Amino acid sequence: MRQLLAIGLLLAVLPVFAAEQKVGYIYSDQVIAGYEGMTESNTALGKEKALFKATADSLYSELAKARADFEAQRLLLSEEGKSGMNAEIEAMQRRYDGYVNEVYSPGGKLEQKTQELMSPVIQKIRDAVEKVAKADEFTLVFDAAESKLAILYAGSEANLTASVLDELNREYKPVTPGAVTERRYAVCPLFEANDEAQQENLGEQCRVFVYSIIKELPRTQMVTNAELNSGLLNRGISGRANVTEQVAWDVGKDLQADFIFFGTVTKAGKKITVTLSVADPRLNKTFQLETDNTPRVEELKQVLGNMIGKLFRKLPPQE
Repeated sequence: MRQLLAIGLLLAVLPVFAAEQKVGYIYSDQVIAGYEGMTESNTALGKEKALFKATADSLYSELAKARADFEAQRLLLSEEGKSGMNAEIEAMQRRYDGYVNEVYSPGGKLEQKTQELMSPVIQKIRDAVEKVAKADEFTLVFDAAESKLAILYAGSEANLTASVLDELNREYKPVTPGAVTERRYAVCPLFEANDEAQQENLGEQCRVFVYSIIKELPRTQMVTNAELNSGLLNRGISGRANVTEQVAWDVGKDLQADFIFFGTVTKAGKKITVTLSVADPRLNKTFQLETDNTPRVEELKQVLGNMIGKLFRKLPPQE
């Protein structure tokens, strides 16, 4: 992070070869620690990390359960049965390894998301350094936290750290300390839009997957599935009925949920298609739905994890 920031801090903000050069410095570690915009970016990045981890943990839990089931049944299985279970375990292992590699390897999704979230913040810091330096007619500003050169003497006016922080934090109002807030989520069974989806109970399976992913996120409180089912029945809606946007708003208000997930699932041959939306019952607002598909029930959790990640990025920042 500091290396990214340091690029550009040694740029001359006025002509370097001017007759009189005025040199200043900042401590980038203090700027990073004191800039309130970093808190927002770190919170957003933490949410992304939690979503990636929740999906990875879910895939690993399924793999561990499949291995345990195999060991428990090994003596009772035929060779054909053993071969079939081993093939399933190997497929689960490949899915888990593939996901971990896709997310955590160099250049993977986590690194890309970190760059996406941090680059604008780093640019703001560079812009603030340049603005302060130009205002006070400094021709050169360097980072004392990164420099290997010892500062033997510098007047206090040369230290621009406080001025840069003042410039950066100008847009932020003082934050009054208070309790950490939690968000309360509810998850409806996904409506099974055709017979094949109903026969495999895909709506409830999807609900279980979505619930298990969201409950692992920080500062999260869940409406239990039993509470949600009762809330639907109180509105005259059965567990397998289509939950419309209006129903989601109404039930969400009844259950005092901050956000409620709902959607549909269909199965045509080997293709499973899922749509997922999230609504804010307090504002009667629904965020854009996400649609994806998979050829295998075993891949539903990973597909839903990716969809949840996209929907969460559309929600307002958590206070």
